[in-house]
Amino acid sequence: MFPIEPRNYLVGVWIAAEDINPDSGPLVYYPGSHKEPMWEGFPDYPEQFLRTCSRELHDRYHKYLAELADVKYQRQRFLAKKGDVLFWHGMLVHGGEQDRNKNITRKSLVLHSIPNGCDVTGRLKGPFNW
Repeated sequence: MFPIEPRNYLVGVWIAAEDINPDSGPLVYYPGSHKEPMWEGFPDYPEQFLRTCSRELHDRYHKYLAELADVKYQRQRFLAKKGDVLFWHGMLVHGGEQDRNKNITRKSLVLHSIPNGCDVTGRLKGPFNW
């Protein structure tokens, strides 16, 4: 989650730099999850979000996402071949699956793109937790 205003103006891009092995912790995502309303635990977004919230709120947010994804959406794995690209909406629930083999890599390039003027990081007061 990034401090973007309006919040729906971010697109993510994941580019595979090698074939992705199922044991390397591939990208997972939940189609349709981007349509959910903003989590009620961040009523002051973008001032309050993952980078400015307490550890307890951070943990509650991730628990909420896990429960939402498991109950309401079908989990997909992106087992990409070298050169494959996945574009996703900035509010799409996604992440890396647990890697089961530490000897296998998952080399990729991830980009986040927003229009000029939508990054409001400079106006945030903090405190920042990372």
